[in-house]
Amino acid sequence: MALVVLLTLSVFPSCWRHSQTFAANTTVVIDGTHEYQTIEGLGGHMETHPPGFSPEFWDLLFNDIGATGIIITGPPDYKADPWEPLEILPMLKEAKAHGVKLYFCTFSSPKAEWKSSKSLYGGTLLPEYYKDFSNYIVDYINHIRTETGVDITHVNPIPEPSIEHAGKYPSCGISAKEYANFLKVFGPVLRRANNRVKIVAPACWNLTITISYVKTMLADEAARGYLDVVGSSIYGWPANNHTWNVSNPKQWQTLADIAHRYQKETFSDEASHVAAHMPMPHPAGIHTAKWIHHAFVDGDAVAFMWFLMLHKRKYNPALQGFVFSKDWPPGEFTSDGITKYGYAFKQFAHWVRPGAVRVESTSHDVHLLVSAYKHLTYKTFTIVAINDDTRKNKNVLFKMNKINQLSSLDVYRTSKGENSANLQPVTVAGDSFAYDLPKESITTFFGHFATP
Repeated sequence: MALVVLLTLSVFPSCWRHSQTFAANTTVVIDGTHEYQTIEGLGGHMETHPPGFSPEFWDLLFNDIGATGIIITGPPDYKADPWEPLEILPMLKEAKAHGVKLYFCTFSSPKAEWKSSKSLYGGTLLPEYYKDFSNYIVDYINHIRTETGVDITHVNPIPEPSIEHAGKYPSCGISAKEYANFLKVFGPVLRRANNRVKIVAPACWNLTITISYVKTMLADEAARGYLDVVGSSIYGWPANNHTWNVSNPKQWQTLADIAHRYQKETFSDEASHVAAHMPMPHPAGIHTAKWIHHAFVDGDAVAFMWFLMLHKRKYNPALQGFVFSKDWPPGEFTSDGITKYGYAFKQFAHWVRPGAVRVESTSHDVHLLVSAYKHLTYKTFTIVAINDDTRKNKNVLFKMNKINQLSSLDVYRTSKGENSANLQPVTVAGDSFAYDLPKESITTFFGHFATP
């Protein structure tokens, strides 16, 4: 008889079992009373793409994946740049038409004549040209508004300041002390022109270098007043110090602690598989999801940005973007669909919308990473659960405190064989629910709640 019962249960799909009572092997507690940062957006870079993208591409990027932030790289001289009106301006207009509000502008290099190298490649910004470069940035922000109607919300004047990419691509090296001195010139110029644009710095190549830079920059009281957001990329080990720190939770926590000490926000401004030191892309997109999780949960980041959002196969196979592109003739675009990294990104971006507030989520399983978000304006609640265990599924009991009248949750999952698959909803009873999380999977729970 016992054998018959066992066989009978086995024919029911796993989604049926999620509404039943079973012994969970781990418990996650979500507390809606403990609030953290407000999410401003998830998005990325959109440069080096051909003009003439089809509506299908923009629909995939903004409506399906759910990108809500854009990073552009301002050219050293936009008036002489042939690609700026063909690539950047049309893309910004599309983003605005799709409701994007977060616009981050950075600059690869100041003009060559303002640098020690007298070249766009390598060198540093000379102090006597601090004001010229500051005025140029303000002029470019105004140019973007005039041409597209887009208001730049964040600006990073000198990205990856510890690295001078001499001979590789335009760049500008600057020490932490010199960067602080530059902010004391740039800050007043920007504030007089537009007091709403936030300055993001230092945006170093990785968390280790950013922590070193920001300690020096924030120690300068005058410069501190102009640094609004502490930004960092999360690439591999720093030069001459092979210490693995990609999306290291402790590194993020250290950076967040420093930022909070001075009432500053944090911002994850660039990540991808493009750097040689990054781990190989995961077939379920787990790396991508974990980078977002650690930025939000350990770093309290208000935004997460990717490089690049368009995947170019022949241009550089390492550029793992969100949307595939075929090898097109100039001026044409045909979509191949969304990449696995795009689906992993979507597990956050499509359901964790700007204005969502992260709330406390506690998991004692090192292979189970859980974050939770409530959006009071839309009355929505989102949980993103990552099971990075390569061997074991997880039977998880989710217990929720002060998430009002949440009766059910829609379920979406990305794994090796699933791409944001829409699964059967799960019932919430007594402020809790149980769910099976397959190994190497990213599961998003999304629902609507009632306010008191």
